[in-house]
Amino acid sequence: MVIDSGTTFTMLPADTYRRLSTEFNRQMTLIGFVRTAAAEQRTGLGPCYGYMPLMSKTSRVPTLGLHYAGNTTVWLPTRNFFLEFKNERVRVGCLAVMSTGDEAAAEDGGGPAGTLGNFQQQGMEVVYDLQMGRVGFARRRCGDLWDSLSRG
Repeated sequence: MVIDSGTTFTMLPADTYRRLSTEFNRQMTLIGFVRTAAAEQRTGLGPCYGYMPLMSKTSRVPTLGLHYAGNTTVWLPTRNFFLEFKNERVRVGCLAVMSTGDEAAAEDGGGPAGTLGNFQQQGMEVVYDLQMGRVGFARRRCGDLWDSLSRG
């Protein structure tokens, strides 16, 4: 997977995205969210769900983890994959992951398994260990980290 701070949302090959969005939709429907095609058409994101502003359903949004080689999982905070906004009197939340539209690139070795976008990286420190060929993720309050580095 390419880790790219210049790409807004994570981009997955079409089949991987389809499996993720299908499962996400299944779980969201089970807990009572109602899908809204109008928001999907306006935003280009999906699946999207509408709910009344007084309903605090975001605490019930399913979790999303990114599984990497070496049995490593990076669990994303809800705000890093479920984009919420207000649309008139209804709140809308959308899965903030997109499809590359490329069916076979990752499967045939012709491309990466996806691109990890900066929306999903927010609040995370990404550490590159070039000698060992590893990447690490740690939750950080980036403002606090910047302040600690800027003291002097």
